[in-house]
Amino acid sequence: MEINKIKVKDNDIEIMYDLPSQSSSNERKTVKFSCDESPKPSFFDVMNGLLNDAIKFCGLDFDMWSEGEVIGVTLKHSDDGIGINITVQSKINDLAVVVNTPHISKAVVSDELEERINKLLAESEAYIQGQRSQMSLFDAKEEVVVRQFQMQ
Repeated sequence: MEINKIKVKDNDIEIMYDLPSQSSSNERKTVKFSCDESPKPSFFDVMNGLLNDAIKFCGLDFDMWSEGEVIGVTLKHSDDGIGINITVQSKINDLAVVVNTPHISKAVVSDELEERINKLLAESEAYIQGQRSQMSLFDAKEEVVVRQFQMQ
């Protein structure tokens, strides 16, 4: 599984990933996974662990952006490693402001950032495989919507 994009919007988490090639043509299938169920708290901890990197790479004022949230991550996989774009949202003077980092290539990804990326990938895979925030097995009112489909 090669995760390409992670997006958090309201109560929905959307993860796009490629499945390994199943044929000799090396054709990959892209899957869009969407779920409105809360992930483990560690998922958001790892996502927001990228906030300081986004502030640094965008040259933003730390004091102004330190309360921001990472709402999206786009990953570019290559033979050299993984590059990343980070999307951050913050309230500034009652306005919701969204900023995207430029592409952060493998050449400038520090060991610490690479470790945070790997933790995010592991948390995302765990979320796709069904690891969620604590759930009640007997709450009949709780409805979980999971949508997953292949794209070309």
